[in-house]
Amino acid sequence: HFCRECITTHVAATKKCPVCRTAAALSDIQPTSRIVNNLINKQRIRCQFHGRGCGAVVTVETMCSHENDCDYAPVSCFYDCCPYQLFLQINRRDLVPHLTTCEWRVMACPFDCGEQFQANRMNSHNNVCVNAPIACQCGFLVKRKDMSSHVTTECSLAAIPCEVSG
Repeated sequence: HFCRECITTHVAATKKCPVCRTAAALSDIQPTSRIVNNLINKQRIRCQFHGRGCGAVVTVETMCSHENDCDYAPVSCFYDCCPYQLFLQINRRDLVPHLTTCEWRVMACPFDCGEQFQANRMNSHNNVCVNAPIACQCGFLVKRKDMSSHVTTECSLAAIPCEVSG
């Protein structure tokens, strides 16, 4: 006995019975009896994602609903360029933690300059961000855009010209 989807796909592709290998057509496929269906549906089988870590053993009739929600089903990252979107997949249960740390996620500047960039470009952005704090020689942290003003008007180590000597 085969499920409807499997037997239909096989016969449509090969035009042969999968058991005896004689010629077969889709019209030759007959539904199984209710008793046989009930027996098959009560059989317990491992989840197809067993190799990814799922230990569930479920009945044939509940397999589809389990696999649709299985924590070990393979899923892809949402972010462009991430290897887990392009050619790798991760378990469904690991997707949310991955999305919060993915180096390809888009994030806003932590210094509120209005720029957005991929997380893996944060250091290069911070090196040029006008709102990034940089250390003055006096020990104060000052926004990059305010440093020249700080040095000329506020910095305790700034040289002050003597107006007495001429």
